[in-house]
Amino acid sequence: TYWACLKDLRNWKNLAGIDKKITWHCARHSFAMNLLGESGADMKTTASLMGQSSTKHTEKYTRALDELKQRAIKKLPKIEL
Repeated sequence: TYWACLKDLRNWKNLAGIDKKITWHCARHSFAMNLLGESGADMKTTASLMGQSSTKHTEKYTRALDELKQRAIKKLPKIEL
């Protein structure tokens, strides 16, 4: 149930030592971002694991990852050749 999921989320958050409030929506977003970014899962797999019938909604996470990558590159120091 929804409430059982929230209870599990609260337990995981406490075990990880996270003090801030984390909503179910935030947890889903983090799950998708980690699957696509860290784990290298493809869109179809990520959509399926999130219970989505198509990759349409999953595509927004790839745009967010692209923005994070661009910001990371911009933070690198300039190299003079």
